[in-house]
Amino acid sequence: LLIIVILVAFDMVMCWYSFPELVFPLYIFPMLIAGCSTHATIAHLHKKLNAEMVHFDGVLLLFAILLAYSTYLGIASAFFLLIHAFFPLLRDPLIYLLGKMGLITRVTPRCLLFTQLLCTVPVMVFDAYAAMLLFDFFVPVTGRMGVSINPEYVMMPLSLFVALSFVLYTVCRTECSIAIFAFLLFGKIDGSREERVRDKNFKLSSLALQP
Repeated sequence: LLIIVILVAFDMVMCWYSFPELVFPLYIFPMLIAGCSTHATIAHLHKKLNAEMVHFDGVLLLFAILLAYSTYLGIASAFFLLIHAFFPLLRDPLIYLLGKMGLITRVTPRCLLFTQLLCTVPVMVFDAYAAMLLFDFFVPVTGRMGVSINPEYVMMPLSLFVALSFVLYTVCRTECSIAIFAFLLFGKIDGSREERVRDKNFKLSSLALQP
């Protein structure tokens, strides 16, 4: 809300059109801060069992092995997913190493969260570069979409998708599935609405061109 007030006060609405790099501080970073803060707060109120950590690491290890083999076979884009599975696996070895060095005396939810975030820094950098390529491609396209579609309605779901890819691992498996389903449903509804608007504008344009 503070960012919205500042943008409106300084008349900087849709300033990302001239500077696509502003998408990260305006949209993605606030979502990351809100997501991580919410997880840290809930983690202190409801402590998880170690069984969920074992399940999480086991699934990541299985995916990492399959994706590493796929990368070895030369399957296209397998390395992109391998990065997302490999670096989070370094969390437990890093916690063990920090414990041996005496920097960590007790594994707390806050310790797990910050260690996980530290291990996913390379993933965030890689994803940020990929997202920057996406926004560099999309931002010029918004200028050719006309006035029928507000570009903010397209930019926000894209930013939400990028932010979710960073913080979705902090959600339990059931809630994660619900969140992904809700996100895809929202995208489907929003896409259907925009398609109807485009069809209506096309029909009106065709009628206007008829003699």
